[in-house]
Amino acid sequence: MNVEKRILIASLLSAFLLAWYSHTIGMRTGNLLPRAPQQTEDISSQHPEDPSAIFKKDKDKQEDAVSIETEQVKIEVGRQSSAIRKVVLKKFSDSSGTAPTLGTEFPVFHLHVGEENRAWRLIEQDATRLTFKSEESTGVIYQLSYTIDAETPKIYVQLSKLGQNLSDHQEKPLFLTSTWHRVDELPSRFNPLEAILWDPGRKGAYKRYISPLKRPIDVPRGTPIVSLTERYFCQSLRVDQGLFDSMRFIQLDPQSLGFYGTSAQWSQTKDVSSQFSATLYFGPRDYFYLKKAGFETAFHIGPLGRIGLIFLVILGWIQSIVRNYGVAVIIFSVLVTCATAPFTLLSFKSMKKMQQLKPSVDKIMARYKENPQKGNQEVFALYKENHVSPLSGCLPMLMQMPIFIAIFQAVPHFIALRGESFLWIKDLSLPDRFFHLSFSLPILGEYLNLLPIVMAAAMFFQTKMSQQQMPSSEANPSSQIMSGPVMPILFCIMFYNIQSALVLYWLTNSLISVAWYRLST
Repeated sequence: MNVEKRILIASLLSAFLLAWYSHTIGMRTGNLLPRAPQQTEDISSQHPEDPSAIFKKDKDKQEDAVSIETEQVKIEVGRQSSAIRKVVLKKFSDSSGTAPTLGTEFPVFHLHVGEENRAWRLIEQDATRLTFKSEESTGVIYQLSYTIDAETPKIYVQLSKLGQNLSDHQEKPLFLTSTWHRVDELPSRFNPLEAILWDPGRKGAYKRYISPLKRPIDVPRGTPIVSLTERYFCQSLRVDQGLFDSMRFIQLDPQSLGFYGTSAQWSQTKDVSSQFSATLYFGPRDYFYLKKAGFETAFHIGPLGRIGLIFLVILGWIQSIVRNYGVAVIIFSVLVTCATAPFTLLSFKSMKKMQQLKPSVDKIMARYKENPQKGNQEVFALYKENHVSPLSGCLPMLMQMPIFIAIFQAVPHFIALRGESFLWIKDLSLPDRFFHLSFSLPILGEYLNLLPIVMAAAMFFQTKMSQQQMPSSEANPSSQIMSGPVMPILFCIMFYNIQSALVLYWLTNSLISVAWYRLST
């Protein structure tokens, strides 16, 4: 088997492995087609005929607001409604100094006690805590507090019911609403809205729904964590005390998703103050931030992705020295390529041996021209005798692909690349978008991405160079096609709309492999 065929086999196997893995594990590449929502299970509780009715009652409500904040997050809460109206992620400002801000015409988060519009009164405020109170004529007092965690971008929510002889009072139904409005100004294909639930007690612990939702999505009763998210940032809700009879994701508008829960009996205990508590996370969809806040289970990341996070920690350490993530990616790729150099050199050594054995192989195939099967057996016997493996040429790429897939799986959970520039690339966590086209191309889209084209050119040069080192074969006219532009074009398309940091990593790897090849031949 000549080098061109081995390159073709390795490339096709790598492309298949990458496509299968991203489909099976559910990687976020930013250009996935919307998935058809799936019914998770039947919900016995009745939902409103108009699913957005519970949100519309608070839409565009004008009221005074009071705010609390830490170094990471600031929230604004309506004085009369006690609803969280705005969330500012202070730590993640862009190059213009604008911080991602969540909150439009719908409240970001609201707890309703009863179906009426309840009046709340602010009774306590300090730097990181707000407490509201609502009194009824029956003597029952509801007390709601928001407390921002000092170390992480999460908020503790606690609803209490106070009073005498609470068992004599009729329970008020509890309604919870939360919304997510896209905060990053990115094209929707690079920044899909998603609704995600985590329920470890059921088969398929993670369910993922990509906007637009064509109909409301019922959430299984007792699901511990639900999330509304986009590419970089998310909101996750964990109910710590209390249980909702029914929960549902809905599409509020093209830019917004909503979540609500309802409960007719939101507490079964009497004469106690704490009857409902929850924790909200507003921040980056980053594994390390989520883990520190105790929400690392909110988003799926497989075993390879966790290994990829280790690589990204190393990448971050390199960046802390060179102060540029583009340079850090190049250095990291050099280190990985050097670490796998023994396998690359083994492949080159095998190629040389096969080149030396080619006259013998041609004689064997000519001798058994009428019996190709017997000829192949003799060829493999010759390879075995000379300790040569025809698949050794695939080894370098097969060694690199698990590393690449691990990083590919981990990058969406690593916000440090967001907004990091290198040369003409404005954001290494997005395609390089060298030039905006006035038209849209099938598959490729409306941007000219230069980096994948350069990568394809490097791969073409690599295959041409390896072809020149091997004797030509008139018996194999397809070898010219195999070592031609087909595989570089395939890889260019496959890499065209993924993160430019990954394309830069693979381009560097290809160039170093060319250098290794030149030095060894």
